[in-house]
Amino acid sequence: MFSFQDPGFQLDLYHQRAGEEQRAAAAYRIAREASTPGRHRHAWWSRPARRPRPVRAPAAL
Repeated sequence: MFSFQDPGFQLDLYHQRAGEEQRAAAAYRIAREASTPGRHRHAWWSRPARRPRPVRAPAAL
């Protein structure tokens, strides 16, 4: 009977899964690069919710 504990089998399985992950990551990267530019790379200061509030002069009494 074939043993799943065989080191050669485990290594082959590892290489197979690593290859699948690499192909998935490459496909994701290619899709991101092909998407509309500027939609996924925003600096923290460009988002309105994180923009610091402007400093206002105190009200005259």
